[in-house]
Amino acid sequence: MESALLIHRLQFAFTITFHYLFPQLTMGLAPLIVALKTMALRTGNDIYNHAARFWAKVFGINFILGVVTGIPMEFQFGTNWSHFSRVTGGVIGQPDEERRRIDNPIVVTKVLSFLIYGASTAEVRGLNEFPKSDWPTNIPLLYYSYHIMAGLGTLFIAVMLCAVLLLLRNHLYTARWMLWILLLCLPLPYIANTAGWLTAELGRQPWLVYGLMRTTEGYSKYVSAGNGLFSLLGFMGMYAMLSILFLFLLNREIAHGPGEAAADLHSGAPITVA
Repeated sequence: MESALLIHRLQFAFTITFHYLFPQLTMGLAPLIVALKTMALRTGNDIYNHAARFWAKVFGINFILGVVTGIPMEFQFGTNWSHFSRVTGGVIGQPDEERRRIDNPIVVTKVLSFLIYGASTAEVRGLNEFPKSDWPTNIPLLYYSYHIMAGLGTLFIAVMLCAVLLLLRNHLYTARWMLWILLLCLPLPYIANTAGWLTAELGRQPWLVYGLMRTTEGYSKYVSAGNGLFSLLGFMGMYAMLSILFLFLLNREIAHGPGEAAADLHSGAPITVA
């Protein structure tokens, strides 16, 4: 039973983590394209139109891969988690589990209360307030996932504030050190989102539906560990091919660039903003 449950959890973790690499870029590109088209209409500068068309192609590739990788998850609820589907279908510091405390914690008064409940005076209950049978099954991984998510989120705020300041002073495009920082930050949102998903999923263990159904009760009892492993390996192979296809199509669009605007830039022609 435990081996089958583990395989089902690994399969869903793999498919949803891989899938969510795409929607986050889709959600980020959508307002960018709107902003570029708005600038094109307001300024009459065609470079914004070229940029919007370029990013719209990237958006389209990314959106299609997101849809394709998201479809299997809908079926997994019925195949791997049929009991769950039937019931619900209608940074500095280290956790010390033995002593039930955080070693060398950073204490910021009332902030956690505000983050969780939206009020600085709410009571936040710790693990000591719950029976050990209701604790998350992997507290260290939960702890570090949360801190990676929160730490990277803080880093993003700092980087963007610095970039906006340079942009307002017309120094952003000539500040190579800042451009390098922005470039190196490229994989970090994916890491932060994945860590955030891990935080949510690990944090609600051992429950699928809090107080009603535990994870050990929600999986399909008649789907064996072998069947789950076979389909997991199949998904891994299929998604590896999709990754290669995605990178190929993305690289091709990047190589083409934004059309005439790219040619103007390489030729040294001035780009003006009305």
